[in-house]
Amino acid sequence: MEKIVVDEEYRKEIDKARSELRARIYKEGRASLMLRLAWNDACTYDPESQIKGGPNGSISSELERSENKGLKDAVQLCGDVKQKTNLKKVSSADLYQLAGVVAVELTGGPTIHFLPGREDHSLEPAQERRIPDPKEKCNAIMELLKKDASLLEAFPADIALVEDKKFRKYVEKYAKDEDAFFNDYAAAHKKFSELGCDLENLNRPPNKLNLKQFMPQVKGVIGIVIASTATLGYYYLRKRKNNQLKK
Repeated sequence: MEKIVVDEEYRKEIDKARSELRARIYKEGRASLMLRLAWNDACTYDPESQIKGGPNGSISSELERSENKGLKDAVQLCGDVKQKTNLKKVSSADLYQLAGVVAVELTGGPTIHFLPGREDHSLEPAQERRIPDPKEKCNAIMELLKKDASLLEAFPADIALVEDKKFRKYVEKYAKDEDAFFNDYAAAHKKFSELGCDLENLNRPPNKLNLKQFMPQVKGVIGIVIASTATLGYYYLRKRKNNQLKK
C-alpha cells in the first residue's frame, strides 16, 4: 500500500468523515456498535507476531469470526460514510477508530485526541483467538452460575472492583472525580487506538528553519551586500565630485 501522507487535504477529509459519522451514529443509535468495531480492530495487536494486527482495518477480513458477529453493519456504515463524503485519502483503519472516538463523545464521554495516519492491511487478517470468544465466555459464566446461583447478585468481576485493594482505590477515585476518570479514559483510549502506529511523528509539522545553521551563510551574504553597497556608493560620490570639479 502507498505510504499515507497526513497533509491538509487528508485532515479536511477527516473533518468531513467526523461530521457524517456523528450524524449517522446519533440518528441510528449505533454508538456501542461503533465502539466495539474500533475495539475489535485494535485489540488484535501482538508485537511478537509476524502479522501484528492492531488498528489497521484488517477486521473487514475477520467478520466471519464469532467474536466479530454483528460488526458487518458497523463496517457497512463506515463504507457508506466514505462513499457519501467522497473520501479519497482516508484509510478504513482511520475511519474505524474515528468512529469509536465519535461514539464515546456522543454518549457523554470525554473528547479523545485523534491522530490520523493508520495504514490499511485488510488483506492481512490477524491470527485468530486474540479476542476472547463471546460464546466461550458465556458458557463459562453459565457453568459458574450452575455451581453458585448467588453469583447473579454479585458477579466476581464486580466484587473485585470493591474488594480488591488495587481496584478499589480507582473505584473510589473515579466515584469522587469524574474529570479524573475522563482524563484517564481518554488517554487510555488514545493509546489503545494507536497500537503499533507511529502517529505522533506522522502528524508532526515540518521542522522550522534553524537559523543558527545558516548564520555563517547569512552573515556572508549580508557582508557582500554591505560591501557592494559601500563600493557603489563610494564610486557614485567620487564621480559626482569629479563632475562638480569639471564645472
